[in-house]
Amino acid sequence: MSKELYLKIPKKINYFLNQLKDQDPFMYNFMDQVYMTIKEAEIPIEEGVVEGPLPSLSEEDSILLVAEFLELCNPTYKETLLNDYKNSKVIFNPVKESGIRRWAKSGDYQVTINKNNTIIQARELVHEFFHRLNLNNHIMNLVFTETVSITAELMFIDFLRKKGYSEYDLNLTMQGRKQIYANNLRYLKLMLPLYLEQKEKGTIEDDFYNKLIQQEHISPKDLKNNLFFLLETDNHELRIYRQTMGYVLAKTFLSNSPTPEDLAEINELLHNDKITEFQRKIMGNNTIEEVHKFATKEDFTYRPAEFIKR
Repeated sequence: MSKELYLKIPKKINYFLNQLKDQDPFMYNFMDQVYMTIKEAEIPIEEGVVEGPLPSLSEEDSILLVAEFLELCNPTYKETLLNDYKNSKVIFNPVKESGIRRWAKSGDYQVTINKNNTIIQARELVHEFFHRLNLNNHIMNLVFTETVSITAELMFIDFLRKKGYSEYDLNLTMQGRKQIYANNLRYLKLMLPLYLEQKEKGTIEDDFYNKLIQQEHISPKDLKNNLFFLLETDNHELRIYRQTMGYVLAKTFLSNSPTPEDLAEINELLHNDKITEFQRKIMGNNTIEEVHKFATKEDFTYRPAEFIKR
């Protein structure tokens, strides 16, 4: 890559740092801790990709299955889901991605689930509906709301396991999500050092790129591709840290074998803006320097090939 191109990188990162300062003060203020959290997370290896039909599930059966799981957490959650579905606040749409939309002025919301008539739509409903359950009138901490939704999603997978779904089915159900987390982790491990270098020193020296290649064990090609992407995009892609941090913190919480009632407790703590209590419940006796150990490369890697149906 030409030196002229490298000279453009600090300017673009500085532009994105100003964006972060205004739009995502959590990331801007705690960038070093975010990096510390994911730095030691193992780079995933994509092996044993499962191919085959997904377990089928109708829209109505997805609602009932998720309602059964929610009842284990808190019976009012089940009623909330059923009422929201009845009142068209939860809709299934085959041409839209799953997500939640909230109108700030009215406080109204709508949960949209990508309709594909498979078990995936139930898994995504769990994730998005917990975002709905901890909505409040405060500025949401987007790391922590992802932590709750990812915890719920992983506990839902265990719920399906107990209901008799095979490891093949569950692997296939989670495979797309694992790929998202894996790609996010790779990108963050590459880009966060650049942002930190610019933020702390005001510039990025020429030799820093070579140090980064050696430090993060990335290829020059990957570095080049990501730097090109950085220069071409109009949005800082660091917003994906919310999912990766959320996953790592979810695994930390799950290491203590919580119950569905514990999931409801952390959800209510977040909903009521009790952040200190929330963090204490999630982290337990672990420090921010330790939590990476709970998310190993197996969490971001596809299960072994023996789960492939033949």
